[in-house]
Amino acid sequence: MLHAITQKKGTLYKRYLGHREDGQGKVHEEDELTAILLGPLALLPPAVSARFWCELLRARSAPGLPEGYPEKAEMVFWPSRWRDGKRIEPDLHVKLTWPGNRQYSLLVELKWRSPLSGEWQLHDQWERYLFGNERNYGWHMFIGIETSGAQTALAKRDNWAGKLLPISWYQILGIIEQIQRDHNLHELHPWALQVQRALDRLNIRRFLGFRHMSSIHHTFSQGNVFWKGESHE
Repeated sequence: MLHAITQKKGTLYKRYLGHREDGQGKVHEEDELTAILLGPLALLPPAVSARFWCELLRARSAPGLPEGYPEKAEMVFWPSRWRDGKRIEPDLHVKLTWPGNRQYSLLVELKWRSPLSGEWQLHDQWERYLFGNERNYGWHMFIGIETSGAQTALAKRDNWAGKLLPISWYQILGIIEQIQRDHNLHELHPWALQVQRALDRLNIRRFLGFRHMSSIHHTFSQGNVFWKGESHE
């Protein structure tokens, strides 16, 4: 599906821009985009996908991040754990292993064009899905077109101690572009290129400034610019 979007095969991608066919039911946009954009990472060698997640954590200055790259990443999509009769299900649980068998957890919640599923969704994921040791050696990442959901959660009750890492899709795009320029990350380049093209079709683009605009030539008048009323002395 990732290649179908980037090669302009079909119009299915329009559902992620809000288009709906007559009679079409609910569209699980976020789950589908999670699988389309991040699913291929799970098919790469574990050491390669681990580098992407490490780059993301570095970009957000994640506290307690070990030096160097992890040796491997295990990506578990839509895991669930029952806590007090309630099922907690983040979009992704990435288990990262650094040399010396040092294991860390990264929870990922992705949003596209919808709010959180309840005002305590992020709190439940961090406080109830993860075990205590996983929180000690872990982070919580919120990815969205905009990140107000994470900011609202922090304002309600901040139990993350700096480990809730909001990041927008625009920032993700910037990191992907940096990966494409880094020869040491060449094994990620094919995937990164496809994701960049797919995000472009979904109207996620980096602002490139005004360099494509033609020069503006000013014509100045020697007369008054503003109307000058009568003076009353």
